[in-house]
Formats: sequence, C-alpha cells, structure tokens
Amino acid sequence: MAFYRIANINIELDLMEKSIVLPSLQKYQIDKNEPDLKVKVNIIKNITEPKGKFINRTKYYDVYQYEDLIVQYQRREKDLPYFGYIEYGSNNAQIYILENKLGEMQLDEYLLTQYVFPYYMMKIKHAIWMHGSSIAYNGCGYLFSAPSGVGKSTHTRLWREYVNCEMINDDKNIIVFEGNELKLYGNPWSGKHHLDNNISAPLKAIVFLYQAKENVIRKISAKEALMKIMLQIIQPFDNSAINNWSKMLDELLKVPCFELGCNISKEAVDVVKNKLEELNDEN
Repeated sequence: MAFYRIANINIELDLMEKSIVLPSLQKYQIDKNEPDLKVKVNIIKNITEPKGKFINRTKYYDVYQYEDLIVQYQRREKDLPYFGYIEYGSNNAQIYILENKLGEMQLDEYLLTQYVFPYYMMKIKHAIWMHGSSIAYNGCGYLFSAPSGVGKSTHTRLWREYVNCEMINDDKNIIVFEGNELKLYGNPWSGKHHLDNNISAPLKAIVFLYQAKENVIRKISAKEALMKIMLQIIQPFDNSAINNWSKMLDELLKVPCFELGCNISKEAVDVVKNKLEELNDEN
C-alpha cells in the first residue's frame, strides 16, 4: 500500500501488484499520513447475487444498499455478467475484481478505482467530475469538453504545442468549490494517454467543441450550457451526495461557457485564446 494526496484528499491505496494505475499515481504520492479515504483491491474467483435494497441501474452498473454499505456491481455492457463490485463504506472502499487475464484485471482495476474517488469527493467536498481535457494557462484553468471522438485531446495538444500552458487532466476533471471559487485539480485517472499533472488552477471558462471547417467561437447561455454540462458530468447515486452536487452544478453554471467550432490548426488555438483573454480583460 501507499499514500497519495489528490485534490487535498489523503488516500491510502492498496492496489494490485502489477497495476496500470500506479505509474500515473507516482506524482501524487506522499509520505505515510492519516488517510481521509482507504481503498483496497481484492481479486476473487466468483461473485454472488446482489443483496440488499436495489437503488439504481445504469448501462454499466447496478447499485444496492446493504446494511451500512452502498454496493456497486459493475458490468461492461447491459445484461452481461458482473466482472466486479465496489463496497462503499463511510471512509473506505473495498474493490472486488473477478480473477481473469492480467491485462483485463488491470483495466478493471483502473475503471473501478476511478469510480471510487468521485463518489467520496462528492460526499466529502463540494466537488463535481466532468469529462473533458483541461489546461492551466496564465494561472487560469480552462476546460474543453465534447463527446468522445470530437477532438478535445487534439485541441489541448495544439495548445501545448503553440502556447505556454500545462495539462491539468485529459479525461476526468475534478472541479472543487474551494476558497469561494471553483478550482480544477489534476488526478491520475486521465484517459488512455495518461496526461495529467499534480497542479490546480481556478476554473475560468468551459469551452464545448464541435468539428468545423472554419474556426468560430461564441458565448452560450446558462440554459445552453446546462444541457451540454449534464451530458459530461458524473451524477451521484447516493442521496447523501445530491445536495452538494446540486450546489456545485449551480456554481458551475456561473462559469462563462463557450461553443467552439474548430479544425486542427494553430488558428483554432488563437481564436479561443483571444476570446479568453478578452474575458479576462473584462473581469
């Protein structure tokens, strides 16, 4: 086991010996400390039928309440057998993964651990998780979001190529209400390219991308932003986290949001950068 600090949360993690999460975690490692959260991964040979009160069902998991535990049973697609489950306690989580080929178990561990941290962040803090690619530029955090395959990572790669900026996270973004402002925090669950840094920056704008031949950007209303944000955030399944999550959503809607039609070019970066600098001048 080892100790890590992510978004000001101390975590004790006991992962598989050959874990694909661990290399990304190294930059967040700290000396042994009193953990806010303990997480342990266990390899098992079979999964029994769920017990307790049924709470929720999505395409990829079922959630049950059993005594003092919330239990999330995970599958890859609808109606396929479960490959693992998570027991959520008050400040600890036990992850159980079916014994299989090493590569499959490594991917299962990565997936299930990235469920655990949002769950506790939403309970412990005013926090929200949003799919996208985020950078820090001139001391400010900017989040680029869109459905998978549109080109978020490509766009932030262009920023890093042409502008003096730093990657925060390339997939799952932690947004925390802290010090009377929203802040983006790096974390190790950062997509297939593992692009993240142990940094934070105040969230100053959200940019929703779509592919276009010409580069054009416009500011969108809070109503338009809400529709787009809801498609990209992790929503809680535990009633104890809903109030915090709702307050965070209200704060998120105060952030300036833009829609960007873009191609793969330096001009796409310039169009956004000029708009964001105008925004900062106004403030």
